[in-house]
Amino acid sequence: MRGCAIGRDSAVGKANLRALNEMESRLESSSPSDPAACYEFSKQVTSVEAVIRHTYQIVASETRTMDDPAEAAHCWNAMVELCDKAMVLIEKAKAKFPDCGAHGLFDMALDYRNAASDRYKQNLQDSECKMPEALKDLFL
Repeated sequence: MRGCAIGRDSAVGKANLRALNEMESRLESSSPSDPAACYEFSKQVTSVEAVIRHTYQIVASETRTMDDPAEAAHCWNAMVELCDKAMVLIEKAKAKFPDCGAHGLFDMALDYRNAASDRYKQNLQDSECKMPEALKDLFL
């Protein structure tokens, strides 16, 4: 198993975590009453949006060349987890900065999460069908 390019220890995984941490830090340190805060926060929204879109493309490209569907499922699950983390953060952002772009980002993250979850489930199912032991039980 070669591992997923977006795992926690990978360069992409670390960059993704950094973008989410930056958004969280900006969220905690900014005041909604500051006129510049919405502009600065909207830049973080754009950054997290790019992380989600780009990471999805990486996983889609990477998993196409994998021979093992269980390995592909692992990568898609990592994408689901990234979206989940982002959505928790976005929920907080929507409450604090309701007019700074977080609503659209939540919807987009949810769409990507659902698509990744579907691919995870399909690859997991494919990996189970690949197991000869499971097939033996079916035909006994």
